[in-house]
Amino acid sequence: MKKLITIAIPLFIVHIILLLLLNYQCDKRAKSKQLNEKEFVQVYCDVVTYKDVVDSRLREAFVDSVLSSYKISRDEFQYTVEAYSKNDKKWERVFTKIVEELERRENEMRAESDSIKIR
Repeated sequence: MKKLITIAIPLFIVHIILLLLLNYQCDKRAKSKQLNEKEFVQVYCDVVTYKDVVDSRLREAFVDSVLSSYKISRDEFQYTVEAYSKNDKKWERVFTKIVEELERRENEMRAESDSIKIR
């Protein structure tokens, strides 16, 4: 019995250490998949801006094209959406930046449209 305990305790400790390392690696890999805030805002705005004007049959291909242009996988984008949506304060901050970026783009397009009308 004593011999069994002598073997079981170190094995248990090694098992715990392996689980902690595995968990650390998973967290590290997951965080590396999350897009930075600035990049996420740009990608999200591109998808939202043009998704409604693209034919419904082509939307998935369009979204893939946008993500590809940023060298981002659909999984990375989805992971980032989920990560931000789990934290209300972060999502609110990011969403505010998204709205500001969309407004900036709209103003830019209006200015370009006005300059075309003047010519």
